[in-house]
Amino acid sequence: MNANHKNIDIWLIYNCIHCDGTWNYPILSRVNINNIDSMLIQKFMNNDKETTWYYAFQIKKLRKLCNDVNTDIRYELRKEKVDSLSNEITIRLCYKYDFGLRIDKLLAEIFGISRSKVNKLFENGAILLNPNINIKRKVIDNLQMTVIGDWCIVALT
Repeated sequence: MNANHKNIDIWLIYNCIHCDGTWNYPILSRVNINNIDSMLIQKFMNNDKETTWYYAFQIKKLRKLCNDVNTDIRYELRKEKVDSLSNEITIRLCYKYDFGLRIDKLLAEIFGISRSKVNKLFENGAILLNPNINIKRKVIDNLQMTVIGDWCIVALT
């Protein structure tokens, strides 16, 4: 943060992985402090992790300012053993930060099948999405994926 009288600048500082350089990603530039929610200012002043991560994952805005945005972010997929007599599994995703993960890629990884197989299952109605969006879109928070068929139970056991 930097303040000049009543105007404030807030940015995230990125370190280059190729050199020792840094780059300031502007969150707010020359905004009157009276026009900013006091809780938000406090969060920035305290380097609040959730607030920082929220702005760090504004990929579309970041891409407008920097061409070299690396969205190849490592993530961890945690599976729990499924004991079910049903031939249907529903998965609900909590996805706070958008880093460009596609739904078909995630399902392929979960079930250990190819993306083309995932797309075929979706076309045949064996995979349902709520909200009803295209399976090739990016994952969104609170996405519910219902997978129907005996094969899905076998894949998760």
